[in-house]
Amino acid sequence: MQNKTIAVYADVTERYKFFKRMVDPAKELGYKILVVTAKYSIAKKAEKDGIEVITLKEKKDSDTPFLKINSLSVINNYHTSKEANHLYHRVYNTLSSQNKKIDVFFIWNGTTTIAMAIAKYCNDNNIKTVFLEISNIDNKLFADKKGTSSRSLLYSNPEILKNYSPKGKSLEYYKSVLGKKGAPKQVKNVANIEMSQLLDFYGFYFKEFLREDKRNPLKVIAAKIFLKIKPKVAKEGKKKYKEYIFLPLQVSNDSQLRLDNNPSNFDAIKKARVLAKEKKLDLVIKIHPAEPNINFIKSIESLVKESKDIYLTKDNTKDLIEKAEIVVTINSTVGLESLILEKETAILGKAIYKHFDTKEKLLAFLNGYLIEIDFFDTKTIKKENLQKVLKRGD
Repeated sequence: MQNKTIAVYADVTERYKFFKRMVDPAKELGYKILVVTAKYSIAKKAEKDGIEVITLKEKKDSDTPFLKINSLSVINNYHTSKEANHLYHRVYNTLSSQNKKIDVFFIWNGTTTIAMAIAKYCNDNNIKTVFLEISNIDNKLFADKKGTSSRSLLYSNPEILKNYSPKGKSLEYYKSVLGKKGAPKQVKNVANIEMSQLLDFYGFYFKEFLREDKRNPLKVIAAKIFLKIKPKVAKEGKKKYKEYIFLPLQVSNDSQLRLDNNPSNFDAIKKARVLAKEKKLDLVIKIHPAEPNINFIKSIESLVKESKDIYLTKDNTKDLIEKAEIVVTINSTVGLESLILEKETAILGKAIYKHFDTKEKLLAFLNGYLIEIDFFDTKTIKKENLQKVLKRGD
């Protein structure tokens, strides 16, 4: 009998499929899965799959105080501050009115307006939270009770790595698997246009589902089409660089850049350029393969064209790291890959791996802290791995 509840916030189909893989192991552990969503398509899938669902719908809330919601949704212009305030209260009030007994809430990333409202509700009602994110390393999952990136418990208290064993796969193993499967799967999927989106617009307009993304849908689709043809658009800069510093750029709307007070991509270029000049090296930069902003790409191309010491490349990231004299990063996964490859790494931002100053700490993170769950797999998640995720909420 399942007398405990794991609530999950599913905002896109891929995450719903991921959480659905937890249903059977959750039953074995005495939990049921409760899906919370603002998407009509996901609500219908959950109902069809026999999973309990709470739908987040429109309703006028009276006497709601105005809160300045500093969410990624607002910063990336998915909606205005006023709309964020409405969404935030609507989500909080919906969960309050449902009065469901929830033992732990799994929240993806945690930086959108809806996710922040859920986290606040959990905090006010003594509900455990686990924030999840793809690690991009060996198909593993990041899970933390406080948040992701610099909002995580691991970032604020790196000493907790002492609780995790470095034993397991060797550093040589991690070196061997880096870059083997090409670009991360989420990069390959980012340009996909799903039919479920049409159902969701039906839900927004006719079923009163909350709409977090208020952007013009035609512009969103155009951006996805651009991502599909981008390799033909983005131009590679001057060839051939020799001894160089490598700077991988991050997606310009990345939560780690927009919310965490990290240097911008342009700040990073300036700092890397100064370092390159000091070391008498070229500077090689690579635009993130999932970069959706055509204006940002064009501005980088212009910068490279006007300079004599900056090169733009599309070469394999692992090769670029291995051949670089120094790798400069804000806080992207490439910085972690650079540490795995034992390269000199200059970290400009708030990166979790900034504290990995020994091989033991690095391996404790890779073998112990990261959890053996592949977000993109289709198999049922192993019971012991779900237990590890649940334990992170303690």
